[in-house]
Amino acid sequence: MLNSNKKLLAVAIASLLSTSAFADSNSSTITQTSNLNTADVIQAGASNSSTILQKTDDGNDADLTQTGNDNISGMIQTGANNSIGLDQSGDNNSATLNQTGNNNIIRAETGASARQDGNDNVLTINQFGDENTADYAASGDNHMATIDQSGWTDRAFARQNGSSHSVDIIQTGITSIFAYGGDNNYAGATQYGTNNSSEITQTGQNQWAKTWQSTADNVAVIGQSGDISGSRNGFAGADPDHHGTWRNPNNNFTQTWQDGTGNKLKISQAGTQNDAFIDENGDGNEVVLLEQTGSDNYANINIVGDDNMGLVTSSIGETNYMQVDIDGDSNTFSLTQNGNLNSSILDVDGHSNTATVSQMGESNMSTVTQFGNSNMATVAQSGS
Repeated sequence: MLNSNKKLLAVAIASLLSTSAFADSNSSTITQTSNLNTADVIQAGASNSSTILQKTDDGNDADLTQTGNDNISGMIQTGANNSIGLDQSGDNNSATLNQTGNNNIIRAETGASARQDGNDNVLTINQFGDENTADYAASGDNHMATIDQSGWTDRAFARQNGSSHSVDIIQTGITSIFAYGGDNNYAGATQYGTNNSSEITQTGQNQWAKTWQSTADNVAVIGQSGDISGSRNGFAGADPDHHGTWRNPNNNFTQTWQDGTGNKLKISQAGTQNDAFIDENGDGNEVVLLEQTGSDNYANINIVGDDNMGLVTSSIGETNYMQVDIDGDSNTFSLTQNGNLNSSILDVDGHSNTATVSQMGESNMSTVTQFGNSNMATVAQSGS
């Protein structure tokens, strides 16, 4: 159903494109094939085109405002009581919005439309399931955004300000878990500056991921998977908009911050109740891969400086703990824990230091402290 809707929408948009190529007038097509649907279109400027298709069930609502020139939008709603709001201001913006199911919402924030304010922005949102919400707003030029949600009660949130950012959010829930109150996945991305990129992929239930990037050329990649069996009650974390405390029975939890130029990070978590936090401040820092597989693992990495490198940072097993604090430039670290109840702490203050820690088995503990420059430390431990 979702693919056929995409094809219908692509055909409609292609038709509108061919029409607008020969005229300066705006073009709008609305098709409603059920009951109690509403669609409102406002277009001001030249060569704007829009198509809205509402079918199958009742009570869908679509609101569209396009101001500027050569903007294109397409909306499909299949199901009941879905709501779409879209506001595009500027030139050459494109939006494709598709909802299949019931009670899904696309917006910028409570009571407002999804927004693109600038030029040459591209937005694609697909929601398949029930009670999913996508919040999106972009200001500036040449942004790209794709949000795909399949499941129940998932939420995606993205803000892009500046130029040439890209964000991809994919959330896939488990459609047969209605007794548990929904999939409840959350993904959020906020980007300022120029040419930052965020990619979040989550599969399962009760996953929580958020990225924040500022300045230029930063890259964040997050992947999480897990199911209801490991959900916990009442975990407290910052809410998507940094207002007060947001509480949710989280399964895996990831939060990242990058402020500077050319920073990169990749996080992979599989299992239940794993927590990962990365904070990079400076230029050219990279965490090649932070991987946690199992349950109840915790990793917190804080980097202040330039050109620091985390090569391999992984915990495989249960209840492993990892804390890394780097203050300086050109430091390199690698931490591996395979087993249960292991703990590794690394504290570096200086430049060009190297630390390698490997712990296998259970109940190992390592603490490495490096103050100064060009130090080298290696720890290898194997427990029971």
